[in-house]
Amino acid sequence: MLRTLLVLFLVATGAGVFAREIKVPVNGRGTVVLSVPDSWDEAIDRSDPDAPPTIIFVPSKGMSFHILISLIWPGKPGVPNLTRDTLREQVRRASDGPKAQAVERELPVVEFSGPSGFGAYFSATDRAPEPDGYKYLTQGMLAMGEVRVTFTVLVNGEPAPVVQQALETVKTMRREPS
Repeated sequence: MLRTLLVLFLVATGAGVFAREIKVPVNGRGTVVLSVPDSWDEAIDRSDPDAPPTIIFVPSKGMSFHILISLIWPGKPGVPNLTRDTLREQVRRASDGPKAQAVERELPVVEFSGPSGFGAYFSATDRAPEPDGYKYLTQGMLAMGEVRVTFTVLVNGEPAPVVQQALETVKTMRREPS
């Protein structure tokens, strides 16, 4: 009985939808590994080979979402890691721009943590999206040691499933040494 309930819980919460890993080599800094659903297609933007990559995810079919994950590392040694308070404040400041166009009057910052570090995000609904734009935005940052990970999730349609999967991808991403 307990096993059946556990299986039903895992199915209901979407566990197991992360069926593959994406490995992104990062110049001289090892590899970043992300677990993603099979239904996501990815591309890596490496416009400058020395700059951090931006990982882009879109659905295999259609354009119902667009996810951007960028890695940022200090330009010089000795830069202190982000604290929870500093990260939270940076995310809060980032919410000021979308707030003017948002349906919501306030964009609360939500904190999270996972095996890779701690982070925060906010979500907004665009009052008047552009014709080819997205209605829902979730944006935030993860502190993964000295690496800062920024992420943007743009969604049309029901945002909750995509945002939940994107947050799980960010929370569980990891670095492997070179």
